[in-house]
Amino acid sequence: MIESNLTEKITAMRGSMEKTSVNTDALNTVVEHQADKINNDNETEQARKITLASIMNNNKVDYRFSEFSQKMSQSYDDIIQYAKDAKSKHVESSFIKENVNKMLNELKEAYFDNIDFQLEKIEHDKKLFSENYQPRNPYDNPLVELLKRQDFKANLESVSKANFDNYIDNLDFDKLSNYEINLLIAKGRSFESPNTNKIYAFKLEKNKLKPYQNTETWKTLISNENQLNILKQQKQQNRINRIQVATKNGKIRSIGFDSQYILDQI
Repeated sequence: MIESNLTEKITAMRGSMEKTSVNTDALNTVVEHQADKINNDNETEQARKITLASIMNNNKVDYRFSEFSQKMSQSYDDIIQYAKDAKSKHVESSFIKENVNKMLNELKEAYFDNIDFQLEKIEHDKKLFSENYQPRNPYDNPLVELLKRQDFKANLESVSKANFDNYIDNLDFDKLSNYEINLLIAKGRSFESPNTNKIYAFKLEKNKLKPYQNTETWKTLISNENQLNILKQQKQQNRINRIQVATKNGKIRSIGFDSQYILDQI
C-alpha cells in the first residue's frame, strides 16, 4: 500500500469514528505523522532531483566546449589583435614580442589554474551524483513498477521463437531492469537463441558497474577527468605547446603559446 492511499484510508476512518463519538486523538497523531513523513519524503526527493539536474546540465559536453574555453579563445584573438595594432603603429618588434610573451604566459597560467579547478569540481560532482542518483526508495510507486513488470512479461510471452531475435535487436538494453534482463535470458534459453549469450554478457558487464556509472553524465565526467589529468601531467613534464579550445560558433581550434608564431602571422 502506498503512503497516499494509507493516509486517505486513515482519514476516512477518522471521519467515521468522529460520527460515532469515538476519541480520535491517537488517530489524529498517526495521520499527522503520516502527513509529515510524506511531506519530508517529497522535499528530500525534490532536493535530490534538483541536485542531479544541476550536475547533469553542467556536464553535458566535454571540457573543451566550456564557457571558459571560449574565453580562452577570445583572449588569444585579443593578443593577436594587440600585436597587429602595435605593429601598425611601428612599435619596436622586441617590445611587442616581450608583451606577447607575457600575455601568453598569463593565458597559459590561467588555463592550467582552471584545469585544477575543473578537476576539483569533477571530483565534487562525482560524489554528489553517486550519492543522489538512486532514490531512497528504488520504486517511487511499487504498483506502477508491478504493472510495468507484468506488461513486459506479457509482451515477451507473446513473442514467438521465430521473432525472438528480431525482438531482441529492437530493445535498448540500457533501459531494462535486471528483472527484465533475467526474463529475456530465460526466454532466450528456452528458444535456444544465439542471442542469449549476448544478453547474458550485457548483464555481467552491467552488474560490474553501479547504476549511476552507466549514465551519460557519469561517462562525461570520467572522460573530462581523464583528459584533464593528461593535460596536467603534460604540463608537469613541460610538454604543453598547444591546447584545444572552442570558438563561439562551437568549433574546436588549436592555439599555441609561442610568441614568434604570432609575430610571423601578422
